[in-house]
Amino acid sequence: MHPFELLAHPVRRRIIEILASGEHTSGEVADSIAIEYGITASAVSKHLRLLEREGLLVCRADWVNRLYRLDDECIPMLRETVEHYARLWYNRSPVLALSLSWPMNRPGRKRLPPRSRGALKRAPIDIWRRPPDPDDDGRAA
Repeated sequence: MHPFELLAHPVRRRIIEILASGEHTSGEVADSIAIEYGITASAVSKHLRLLEREGLLVCRADWVNRLYRLDDECIPMLRETVEHYARLWYNRSPVLALSLSWPMNRPGRKRLPPRSRGALKRAPIDIWRRPPDPDDDGRAA
């Protein structure tokens, strides 16, 4: 399961937050989650097992209790995933970014009708240029 899918559920995010403070029994986690989200201990147990199966948690048995803690590789794995998407975002092609950002440029969309000959033609707007300050009279201070 993708790390974003694991953390998409608010109960699983809260479990990660609780276990970030240290090792806790399944009962302690279940009590806290049950109060906050109003779900049963067995539902919390399913979330704990899922997180353990996916490698985010480590569980150890201590007599009758099951103690959970975050795996040491959990945070680096999540960081790598986020950094991967950050690299994709910052290294994107300007042409690709433009085609993805404008819905009218997507394939399969109908183009707008061409302007009529009598329509007023405006100069293109430079979005990076700052508009003139109305209070500035052009003289140096």
